[in-house]
Amino acid sequence: MTVLVCKHNAGFFSCCSVKLNQIITYINANKSIPEHVDCKKLMSLYNPYWLWNLPFFDDITSKFFEVQDEISIAVARAIDPEIRRQSRENTELSKPESLTAWDLYLQALQKYHRRDAPEGILSLCDQAIQASVNFLDPYLLKCKVLLRERFKPHNRERRAELSAQIFEIASYVVGKEASNAGALAMMASYYFQLNDLDNARHYAHEAFGINPNNSAATRALSLTEAYAGNIELAYDYFLKTQALDPSEWREWPQFEVSLLMVLGRMNEALDKITRAVENDPENNLLLGFKVAALGNLDRLADAQQGLEAFLQLRPDVTSLADYAPLLPDFVVEAVLQGMQKAGLKQ
Repeated sequence: MTVLVCKHNAGFFSCCSVKLNQIITYINANKSIPEHVDCKKLMSLYNPYWLWNLPFFDDITSKFFEVQDEISIAVARAIDPEIRRQSRENTELSKPESLTAWDLYLQALQKYHRRDAPEGILSLCDQAIQASVNFLDPYLLKCKVLLRERFKPHNRERRAELSAQIFEIASYVVGKEASNAGALAMMASYYFQLNDLDNARHYAHEAFGINPNNSAATRALSLTEAYAGNIELAYDYFLKTQALDPSEWREWPQFEVSLLMVLGRMNEALDKITRAVENDPENNLLLGFKVAALGNLDRLADAQQGLEAFLQLRPDVTSLADYAPLLPDFVVEAVLQGMQKAGLKQ
């Protein structure tokens, strides 16, 4: 009989990992499976040496994983009918009526992630919609493009117009599919821009309740908690958003920086600003946050130099009173404190 002896004195999962590694190593080396795996001395933290000779302490891993399998199977059986039903409904609602629509949407999505010009992305989305009017993904991508454009400094005068377009498209999608978490999250974003926090909170929670793993929903909920003053919780939701969609930090750098500044994590905020400016050099709002962070860190020479550059880019800002209305409410105090240290007058 071929016997593989496993020995490891550590925690349960560490022992399981060592056991698996040794079995795989044995199989690769001998091109065969061991007839018996001796684990009497593997689980020494749970398996005292005076019980090594008792057969029922030979190995405890198999019983543990048998129980886990039973639990997993029971959960899977319980939720399988609902998953299948929802999957069928989602497929019927979202599938394109033509491969052309799907191909056009994928082209638009690729351009969106490359941060290409918005006109080309919107044109491809419109073409996809014309090819399959009930295919909802291009509508949501249009909302994302318009939202990205809304926050660009050169579109400041168009923000109300862009917000209205987002709301119109998102409302259409919700009319087609009431449980579309992405569209509901877009409606929450619209109400945030109107400073209608009650409606924003309502749609954010509705979107999150439908799909807690939708990045737009977790982002909307992060905003909700931030404006409610729950900054740590807001940052937790933002981190979940990033985990669901790693590209999110590129879309909302100033929001993450705002949260870090309110939490007093100024050095982290500076690191995020540096990274974000590399991707969007025209974002002068980030430059203002950088000045404030430097001021709060008492790096006053750097802060004053940054303030001079900021004021050249923003001739409309000549005082703290000018700058305050341009900032999210929850970050005003942290930013103005740093800007005042940098030398921006009252």
